[in-house]
Amino acid sequence: MVAKKLAEITCDDIASLIQNQVREGKTIEYKRSLPDRTDGGKVEFLADVSSFANTGGGDLILGVEEAAGLPVRIVGVGSPNLDQEILRLEGLIRDGLDPRVTSCEIRAVECADGSTVVVVRAGKSWNSPHRVTLGGHAHFYGRNSAGKHCLDASELRTAFTLSEQVTDRIRRFRVDRIAAIGGGEMPVPMTPGGKILLHLVPVQSFATRTVLDVAKLYEHPEWLPPIGGGGWNHRLTLDGFLTHTNRTPEPAWTYTLLFRSGILEAVEAIDSFGMPDDRKGVSGQESVFFPSSPA
Repeated sequence: MVAKKLAEITCDDIASLIQNQVREGKTIEYKRSLPDRTDGGKVEFLADVSSFANTGGGDLILGVEEAAGLPVRIVGVGSPNLDQEILRLEGLIRDGLDPRVTSCEIRAVECADGSTVVVVRAGKSWNSPHRVTLGGHAHFYGRNSAGKHCLDASELRTAFTLSEQVTDRIRRFRVDRIAAIGGGEMPVPMTPGGKILLHLVPVQSFATRTVLDVAKLYEHPEWLPPIGGGGWNHRLTLDGFLTHTNRTPEPAWTYTLLFRSGILEAVEAIDSFGMPDDRKGVSGQESVFFPSSPA
C-alpha cells in the first residue's frame, strides 16, 4: 500500500514503487490495464478488491506492468473515457460482492507523459468476509505475502468467528459499563441522580490490540473536554486519560474518559428537578439515563 492518503498520491509515488522494486504481496497488486468486460475480467477484479477488504486492506494499481510480481513500468490504463470506467468499477464493487464493501475508493493519478494510473484502495473491512457473487461466482478471497488466494474452510471459519466475536465484545463492553456506572463505579465521584452516557467504540479497539499513548493528552487536555464543562481537571488513570469538571470538593457533574484501547466514554449528570416523581429518568436505545430513585 502506498504510504499516503489516496488523495495525495502522485505519479512520483507510483514511480518510486518501480524504483524500489516493491513486490506484490499482502497490501499491493499491479495490473497492466483496467479489468475487461468479460465475466472473467470482472471476477478477477472483484477477487482482488475483496481479498484486500478481507485481510488488512491494500492498493490495486491499474496501469503498471509487472513481471514475476515486480513492477516494471508505467503504461497507463489508456481509456478514452476514464470517468465512465471508474463508475463501472464502482458499480462492480457495489453489486458484485456480498456483503457490500463500503471501505473502497478509486482515484485516477495523472502522469507528466499523459498516461493515467488508477489506484483502487480497499480498506480493511469490519464487515468481512466478503464473497464474490458476480455471475454465480461464490468464492471468498484473502491475501498473504504471496498475493491473493481462495480462503479455505479453516480460514473462513476464523474470519466469521472473528467478525462475530468483535460484535459480541462491543456489546458486552457497553453492558458492563452501563452496569458499572449505574452502580456508582466511575473514575471520579459524581453528583447523585440521573446520568446520560455516551460511548464511541471504534471496531479496531476489539479487532486489534490497540494501545493508545494517552500520556500525550496530558499536555493538551483541551483536546478532550468533558461534555458541557467550562473548566475542568485532568489526570491519567489506569484505564486511560480523564477530564472532569472542577467542582472540588464537590462531586463532578460530567467527565470524559479516553480508554487506552481508543474507546471514548462521556458521562453527564442530569438534574431531575421538575420531573414527575414516577419518571426520574428516561431510557433510550442510543442514550441511557439512570433513575435517581427506585421506581
